Amino acid sequence: MAGDFETAVRRIKQSYPIFADVEVADLRQQGMSDSRKLEYYHADDSPTGKPRVEVFDSTLQGPDQIQNDKQAYAAAQAKHGETRGFDKWMNFSRLDAMVRGYAVQQWSDAYYTDYQKMLIDTMMSIVKQGNGTMMKGE
Repeated sequence: MAGDFETAVRRIKQSYPIFADVEVADLRQQGMSDSRKLEYYHADDSPTGKPRVEVFDSTLQGPDQIQNDKQAYAAAQAKHGETRGFDKWMNFSRLDAMVRGYAVQQWSDAYYTDYQKMLIDTMMSIVKQGNGTMMKGE
């Protein structure tokens, strides 16, 4: 599980360079004794003197998502000759499938966290409005 966490952090830092210097501490084993899911520390307040995010909630990624993604990747390799690395396949094929899977009820709701459902529901309501605001960059 720690390797999956580290992979996710690396992917985020690659996609969003602004987070490159932020330390991320995996404290999910401690649980959420005081209802915190994440904690951000400015460098001035951080115990390490660097910007820091501590992750306490083990459900932030969703139940079994990484394992399911790895199984889907292995199936894509075996059945469809997928040759891209996991990260590239994930970014260009799996993530859009994840959105579609919830939006059109192709995948079980249990696969998604409440936060992910809220984000996709919001996105779909904007798309369904048909007022073109997304196309205008607003």
